[in-house]
Amino acid sequence: MVLAYHLLTAIAVMSTGAVFGIDFFCAAVLRSALVHLDDGTLTRIMGHIHYYGDRRLMWPALVGVASTVATAVVSIPVNGPAGVLADVVAALLVAAWLVVFVRVAAPVNRALTAAARGGAPVADSRALQQRWNNVIDLRAALLGCVLLGLHLGVVVG
Repeated sequence: MVLAYHLLTAIAVMSTGAVFGIDFFCAAVLRSALVHLDDGTLTRIMGHIHYYGDRRLMWPALVGVASTVATAVVSIPVNGPAGVLADVVAALLVAAWLVVFVRVAAPVNRALTAAARGGAPVADSRALQQRWNNVIDLRAALLGCVLLGLHLGVVVG
């Protein structure tokens, strides 16, 4: 069971870390660069970024969520109370990240993707992107805390 815990934690850290890196980059760099683009260019660039991102990052994100939750479950018989608490908090935080992504980011991604790929034009692409931008710091912070919680679960467990 200890080996399963460590393997699940490693999978959770690697997959969540991949998505965290993207969210952190978007919060630190991409959001600031986008303000310099006109609306049409913003729509085309972000639509294509969201198109490929949603397809290629879906699996690391889902594996990260599932393995973080599994880590918390497997932690219960393996870790002490502090380790279990850290892993459970990490699972709750990754669930919160998923809710923010599904409720805020995913609809924006779909709208900009449709516009960039020839669907109906989006008159409010800047407002849509701003809605996405408004949660990217939160998304990066949540995943950073998930990674911290997974690390603490191993260290203090």
